[in-house]
Amino acid sequence: MQYIREKTCLPCQGHCKNGEPCNKLTGRCDNGCQNFWTGEFCEVCPVNYYGSDCNTPCGQCRGNDVCDKMTGHCPHGCKPHWTGPRCDVCVPYYYGSDCNTPCGQCKGDAVCNNVTGHCPNGCNGHRTEPLCNECVDHFYGTTCDSRCGLCYNGNACDKRNGYCMGGCIDNVERDKCDVCKNGLYDLEHKNCSAKCGHCFKGVSCNKLDGRCADGCTDFFQSPMCQECVNGYYGSNCSQKCGQCLNDEACNKGNGVCNKCQPYFQSPLCQECVDGHYGSNCNQKCGHCMNGEACDKKTGQCKRCQPNFQFPLCQECKNGFYNNRCSEACGQCANNEICDKETGNCSKGCITNFLPPLCKGRIYLILFYHVIKSVGEMAFYLGDSPDVKVIFLTMELTCASINKVADICQTALVVDTGNLNDLRFIIFMFEFVYNQPGSNTRNELLHNVNLMGAHDSYYPDSQLQKDSTSQTYKRSTGFSIYTYNTLNFYPFIDPKHFIYRHDPMSGCPAPIMNVTVNYVAQGIVFINERPPGYTSNCQGDNTQYVGIEICEVKVMGCDSTRYSTGCKLECPSKCNNKNCDAFNGSCIHGCTNPNALTVDCLECEYGEYINNRTCVPCPGHCKNGAPCNKSTGRCYHGCDTHWTGDFCQRM
Repeated sequence: MQYIREKTCLPCQGHCKNGEPCNKLTGRCDNGCQNFWTGEFCEVCPVNYYGSDCNTPCGQCRGNDVCDKMTGHCPHGCKPHWTGPRCDVCVPYYYGSDCNTPCGQCKGDAVCNNVTGHCPNGCNGHRTEPLCNECVDHFYGTTCDSRCGLCYNGNACDKRNGYCMGGCIDNVERDKCDVCKNGLYDLEHKNCSAKCGHCFKGVSCNKLDGRCADGCTDFFQSPMCQECVNGYYGSNCSQKCGQCLNDEACNKGNGVCNKCQPYFQSPLCQECVDGHYGSNCNQKCGHCMNGEACDKKTGQCKRCQPNFQFPLCQECKNGFYNNRCSEACGQCANNEICDKETGNCSKGCITNFLPPLCKGRIYLILFYHVIKSVGEMAFYLGDSPDVKVIFLTMELTCASINKVADICQTALVVDTGNLNDLRFIIFMFEFVYNQPGSNTRNELLHNVNLMGAHDSYYPDSQLQKDSTSQTYKRSTGFSIYTYNTLNFYPFIDPKHFIYRHDPMSGCPAPIMNVTVNYVAQGIVFINERPPGYTSNCQGDNTQYVGIEICEVKVMGCDSTRYSTGCKLECPSKCNNKNCDAFNGSCIHGCTNPNALTVDCLECEYGEYINNRTCVPCPGHCKNGAPCNKSTGRCYHGCDTHWTGDFCQRM
């Protein structure tokens, strides 16, 4: 690539376009210059370009200086925001073609790309990538740390000042929609939907946390004033809780207690259960007519059961006594009113009536199958035989009285008061009987007829024994029967047999106590000597028959009462309300035929009786069946892998 100059071939001087050779005659580039070269021969690099190929523009030299044509260096430094010897690179934290755009808030204070401005690791705070120079939606401010308020329809606020240009949602107010309206609070968590409590004098609560700075309306709990203090309930906390058990607080919404104090009506425990009254409900109603409940504040009944005193119906009217006021007082002296519990006349009786009740009769009917009887009797009334009421001697013969069914009979009536309050009667006899003929059936019978059903009487018998003889031996072989009817015959009935002394066992004991565990109206002592009678009691004369009783005590209560003094009523769970006169157990059966033991226990499914208490079955019965309610055993076998009497062992 040469051209002719002054008849000499010289190299082309410039840089022709696309590397073409220059004109061989003129040395010029006929088709123009390469890149940015200029001049007649394309040999001159223009202003603001440099380099061997004149293809690189100068950087941003200060004062618009021209850079060095070969190196591109700016002789006096760079314009603002440019750096490098050639001033062709943005300083850190600026970017763009003019290096006049600051970087955004790059994460970790990183430098953005000096051309694109992109942050390499994301943004600080709530800014948009990749430039990190603008807040994300719903944040605003120079630091993008301020959250927009509750703009209408969820719109984003202005990212510079936070204003909601389309307005606010309900419950909030102001330009930025960031303040709850009065009476509401908790913008952050509940969008101002939380209502203030009952602040004192209706003042609005703190709009951030809902606290009432000046306290609460009466009976509301500070600081929020939204629920009642303990002991009150209702929408206005104006209702006082009832009598909850152990002074626990009631439910503050509806006033319901978990459990009530005794005798208060659940669930509110504010009034007494039926049958009780008073401020503490610890007073029991009286005997209102037809079992109606009394007034729960005053205890007054609308009407009383018969013979109870109106209006409380808690004590008997004058002239009646006992816990049912069912007994009329006796003939007390000087028209005195008897004791309303016991019926006793404290100042004695009118003539011909006996204390303490001054009323009633006991009928004692004595039967003898004898030819002749000589007897001596003493009757005692009360808790001890210290006061003798009657003492008499009588001689009775069969010829002087009527005969009933070939039995000689007489009756002695003694007025001794009400049988319910009789503790015991003592009879004292000395009988000698002579029965003719060795082949005659010889019988002697003594019957005490109590003229009413009485429970668990027992006779405590002392047979005749004096200093010169042992005549009680003639009572050998005697028997005892009881009957629960007023009139009964024959006297010897196996169904009513209680006790018989075996004459072949020897002589009877002079003092005997035989328990009669039945409801009885009559107790019969009988001795019989049938033909062929024999005895192993030395001193027993087989030619005589006798019941030589020195003393008999008949103990017990009315058939529906028990305890010392017969003061307690038999439980209603006992059959016919008859019970043991001493401990009240249901020895005659239970009202519920499925009840068990004399306690009439009714155990639940899966329980049995142990030590007079219902307890859970101890073992694992087959197919989950319950154990026997009396024994606790599994009558149909044990479940798989279990063994033992109670299926308790693996």
